[in-house]
Amino acid sequence: MNCDPIDFGSVLIGTYSTATATCTTVIPLNNITGLTLGKTIYQASNSSLPKGSIAAGVNFTFPVTLNLTAANAPGIVPGIQSSIVNIFTNNGVTGSATEASVSLTGDAISANPVIAVNPLQLDFPGLVVGSSNAIAGSADTFIISNLGQNSMKIYGYAYTNGTISADPVYTNVTTTNGVSVLDINGYFTAIGLPAPGTVIPGGGSVTVNALFNTTVSILICVTSKPKLMS
Repeated sequence: MNCDPIDFGSVLIGTYSTATATCTTVIPLNNITGLTLGKTIYQASNSSLPKGSIAAGVNFTFPVTLNLTAANAPGIVPGIQSSIVNIFTNNGVTGSATEASVSLTGDAISANPVIAVNPLQLDFPGLVVGSSNAIAGSADTFIISNLGQNSMKIYGYAYTNGTISADPVYTNVTTTNGVSVLDINGYFTAIGLPAPGTVIPGGGSVTVNALFNTTVSILICVTSKPKLMS
Protein backbone atom coordinates (compact mmCIF):
# COMPACT_ATOMS: atom_id res chain seq x y z
CA MET A 1 0.00 0.00 0.00
CA ASN A 2 0.97 3.63 -0.37
CA CYS A 3 0.52 6.08 2.51
CA ASP A 4 0.72 9.87 2.50
CA PRO A 5 3.14 11.54 4.94
CA ILE A 6 1.71 13.65 7.78
CA ASP A 7 3.06 17.05 8.75
CA PHE A 8 1.52 18.25 12.03
CA GLY A 9 3.07 21.70 11.66
CA SER A 10 3.79 23.55 14.90
CA VAL A 11 2.46 21.97 18.10
CA LEU A 12 2.79 23.77 21.44
CA ILE A 13 4.53 21.74 24.15
CA GLY A 14 1.91 20.80 26.73
CA THR A 15 -0.80 20.23 24.12
CA TYR A 16 -1.60 17.66 21.43
CA SER A 17 -2.69 17.60 17.80
CA THR A 18 -4.50 14.90 15.82
CA ALA A 19 -4.22 14.38 12.06
CA THR A 20 -5.58 11.82 9.61
CA ALA A 21 -3.38 9.24 7.90
CA THR A 22 -4.51 8.20 4.41
CA CYS A 23 -3.39 4.97 2.74
CA THR A 24 -4.29 3.31 -0.56
CA THR A 25 -4.04 -0.42 -1.18
CA VAL A 26 -2.15 -1.53 -4.27
CA ILE A 27 -3.01 -5.22 -4.03
CA PRO A 28 -5.84 -7.09 -2.30
CA LEU A 29 -5.30 -7.55 1.45
CA ASN A 30 -6.64 -10.43 3.48
CA ASN A 31 -6.45 -8.16 6.51
CA ILE A 32 -4.35 -5.57 8.33
CA THR A 33 -2.71 -7.20 11.33
CA GLY A 34 -1.67 -4.08 13.27
CA LEU A 35 0.63 -1.09 13.58
CA THR A 36 3.63 0.12 15.56
CA LEU A 37 5.02 3.60 16.18
CA GLY A 38 8.62 4.78 16.42
CA LYS A 39 8.17 7.29 19.28
CA THR A 40 5.82 7.41 22.26
CA ILE A 41 4.91 11.05 21.55
CA TYR A 42 3.06 9.75 18.49
CA GLN A 43 -0.06 7.71 19.16
CA ALA A 44 -2.38 5.58 17.02
CA SER A 45 -4.60 2.60 17.76
CA ASN A 46 -4.97 -0.81 16.12
CA SER A 47 -8.70 -0.52 16.71
CA SER A 48 -8.87 2.39 14.24
CA LEU A 49 -7.63 0.24 11.34
CA PRO A 50 -10.11 -1.36 8.90
CA LYS A 51 -11.19 -4.92 9.62
CA GLY A 52 -11.37 -7.86 7.24
CA SER A 53 -10.32 -8.06 3.59
CA ILE A 54 -9.67 -4.95 1.49
CA ALA A 55 -9.69 -4.84 -2.32
CA ALA A 56 -6.93 -3.21 -4.38
CA GLY A 57 -7.26 0.51 -4.97
CA VAL A 58 -9.20 1.24 -1.79
CA ASN A 59 -8.45 4.28 0.38
CA PHE A 60 -8.67 4.05 4.15
CA THR A 61 -7.86 6.47 6.95
CA PHE A 62 -7.02 6.39 10.64
CA PRO A 63 -6.15 9.07 13.22
CA VAL A 64 -2.62 9.76 14.49
CA THR A 65 -1.90 12.07 17.44
CA LEU A 66 1.22 14.04 18.29
CA ASN A 67 0.88 14.16 22.08
CA LEU A 68 3.18 16.69 23.78
CA THR A 69 1.32 16.87 27.08
CA ALA A 70 3.53 16.80 30.18
CA ALA A 71 2.44 13.30 31.20
CA ASN A 72 3.23 11.84 27.77
CA ALA A 73 6.31 13.86 26.81
CA PRO A 74 8.29 14.74 29.94
CA GLY A 75 11.43 16.71 29.20
CA ILE A 76 10.54 17.31 25.55
CA VAL A 77 12.51 20.19 24.03
CA PRO A 78 11.55 22.42 21.10
CA GLY A 79 12.47 21.21 17.65
CA ILE A 80 11.44 18.91 14.81
CA GLN A 81 10.03 15.58 16.01
CA SER A 82 10.05 12.87 13.34
CA SER A 83 8.88 9.27 13.43
CA ILE A 84 6.96 6.66 11.41
CA VAL A 85 3.91 4.45 11.73
CA ASN A 86 4.56 0.92 10.50
CA ILE A 87 1.46 -0.93 9.21
CA PHE A 88 1.57 -4.73 8.89
CA THR A 89 -0.60 -6.70 6.48
CA ASN A 90 -1.60 -10.20 5.49
CA ASN A 91 -1.60 -10.00 1.69
CA GLY A 92 -3.72 -11.65 -0.94
CA VAL A 93 -0.78 -11.73 -3.36
CA THR A 94 2.15 -14.01 -2.50
CA GLY A 95 5.55 -12.35 -2.37
CA SER A 96 4.29 -8.80 -1.86
CA ALA A 97 5.60 -6.59 0.94
CA THR A 98 3.75 -7.06 4.22
CA GLU A 99 4.73 -3.71 5.73
CA ALA A 100 4.04 -0.08 4.82
CA SER A 101 4.92 3.10 6.65
CA VAL A 102 3.56 6.60 7.26
CA SER A 103 6.15 9.36 7.73
CA LEU A 104 5.35 11.68 10.67
CA THR A 105 6.79 15.16 11.27
CA GLY A 106 5.91 17.86 13.77
CA ASP A 107 7.59 20.96 15.17
CA ALA A 108 7.44 21.09 18.97
CA ILE A 109 7.37 24.72 20.12
CA SER A 110 7.48 26.28 23.58
CA ALA A 111 5.70 29.42 24.78
CA ASN A 112 8.30 29.75 27.55
CA PRO A 113 11.95 30.66 26.94
CA VAL A 114 14.23 27.64 26.53
CA ILE A 115 18.01 27.99 26.59
CA ALA A 116 20.22 25.90 24.32
CA VAL A 117 23.99 25.90 23.87
CA ASN A 118 25.54 24.45 20.72
CA PRO A 119 27.86 22.68 20.67
CA LEU A 120 27.89 21.35 24.22
CA GLN A 121 31.59 20.57 23.93
CA LEU A 122 34.36 22.60 22.31
CA ASP A 123 37.39 20.74 20.93
CA PHE A 124 40.14 23.34 20.60
CA PRO A 125 43.09 22.55 18.30
CA GLY A 126 46.25 21.82 20.29
CA LEU A 127 48.90 24.43 21.02
CA VAL A 128 52.69 24.13 21.00
CA VAL A 129 53.81 26.25 23.95
CA GLY A 130 56.34 28.84 22.85
CA SER A 131 55.50 28.62 19.16
CA SER A 132 54.34 31.59 17.08
CA ASN A 133 50.89 30.01 16.72
CA ALA A 134 50.51 29.83 20.49
CA ILE A 135 50.67 33.61 20.78
CA ALA A 136 47.23 34.03 19.24
CA GLY A 137 45.81 30.97 21.00
CA SER A 138 43.37 28.37 19.75
CA ALA A 139 39.90 29.66 18.78
CA ASP A 140 36.42 28.19 18.48
CA THR A 141 32.81 29.41 18.74
CA PHE A 142 29.56 28.40 20.40
CA ILE A 143 25.99 29.65 20.13
CA ILE A 144 23.57 30.54 22.91
CA SER A 145 19.98 30.24 21.64
CA ASN A 146 16.48 30.82 22.92
CA LEU A 147 14.33 28.03 21.51
CA GLY A 148 11.15 29.39 23.08
CA GLN A 149 8.69 31.96 21.75
CA ASN A 150 9.00 34.48 24.61
CA SER A 151 12.07 36.51 25.56
CA MET A 152 14.82 35.00 27.73
CA LYS A 153 16.83 37.08 30.20
CA ILE A 154 20.38 36.06 31.13
CA TYR A 155 21.09 36.56 34.82
CA GLY A 156 24.71 35.42 34.91
CA TYR A 157 27.31 32.74 34.23
CA ALA A 158 29.39 30.44 36.39
CA TYR A 159 32.00 27.70 35.99
CA THR A 160 33.05 24.77 38.16
CA ASN A 161 36.53 23.75 39.24
CA GLY A 162 36.56 21.00 36.62
CA THR A 163 36.09 18.05 38.97
CA ILE A 164 33.11 15.74 38.75
CA SER A 165 31.05 16.12 41.89
CA ALA A 166 27.48 15.60 43.04
CA ASP A 167 27.63 19.07 44.60
CA PRO A 168 29.96 21.16 42.40
CA VAL A 169 31.26 24.55 43.48
CA TYR A 170 30.38 27.36 41.09
CA THR A 171 32.43 30.52 40.53
CA ASN A 172 30.90 33.54 38.82
CA VAL A 173 32.38 34.43 35.44
CA THR A 174 34.15 37.80 35.43
CA THR A 175 34.43 40.08 32.41
CA THR A 176 37.05 42.79 31.92
CA ASN A 177 37.27 44.96 28.79
CA GLY A 178 34.90 42.59 26.99
CA VAL A 179 36.93 39.43 27.80
CA SER A 180 35.19 36.85 30.00
CA VAL A 181 37.29 34.36 31.98
CA LEU A 182 35.72 30.88 31.92
CA ASP A 183 37.99 28.87 34.24
CA ILE A 184 40.00 29.35 37.42
CA ASN A 185 43.36 29.50 35.61
CA GLY A 186 42.29 31.80 32.81
CA TYR A 187 43.15 29.28 30.11
CA PHE A 188 39.68 29.65 28.57
CA THR A 189 38.18 33.02 27.72
CA ALA A 190 35.32 34.36 25.62
CA ILE A 191 34.56 37.51 23.66
CA GLY A 192 30.96 38.41 22.96
CA LEU A 193 29.43 36.63 25.93
CA PRO A 194 26.14 38.51 26.47
CA ALA A 195 26.28 40.59 29.63
CA PRO A 196 24.00 39.72 32.57
CA GLY A 197 20.68 41.40 31.97
CA THR A 198 20.80 40.76 28.22
CA VAL A 199 17.46 39.69 26.76
CA ILE A 200 17.44 37.23 23.86
CA PRO A 201 14.12 37.32 21.98
CA GLY A 202 12.18 34.20 21.14
CA GLY A 203 13.97 32.29 18.40
CA GLY A 204 17.04 34.49 18.77
CA SER A 205 20.66 33.48 19.26
CA VAL A 206 24.10 34.92 20.03
CA THR A 207 27.43 33.63 18.74
CA VAL A 208 30.29 33.71 21.25
CA ASN A 209 33.98 33.54 20.33
CA ALA A 210 35.98 31.32 22.68
CA LEU A 211 39.76 31.14 23.06
CA PHE A 212 42.14 28.63 24.63
CA ASN A 213 45.64 29.80 25.50
CA THR A 214 48.36 28.94 27.99
CA THR A 215 52.05 29.48 28.58
CA VAL A 216 52.58 26.09 30.27
CA SER A 217 52.21 22.52 29.03
CA ILE A 218 48.87 21.12 30.19
CA LEU A 219 46.30 18.51 29.21
CA ILE A 220 42.72 19.57 29.80
CA CYS A 221 39.44 17.96 28.80
CA VAL A 222 36.60 20.46 28.82
CA THR A 223 32.91 19.73 28.43
CA SER A 224 30.02 22.11 28.75
CA LYS A 225 26.72 21.35 30.45
CA PRO A 226 24.57 24.47 30.33
CA LYS A 227 22.79 25.44 33.52
CA LEU A 228 19.41 27.07 32.98
CA MET A 229 19.70 30.64 34.24
CA SER A 230 16.20 31.87 33.52
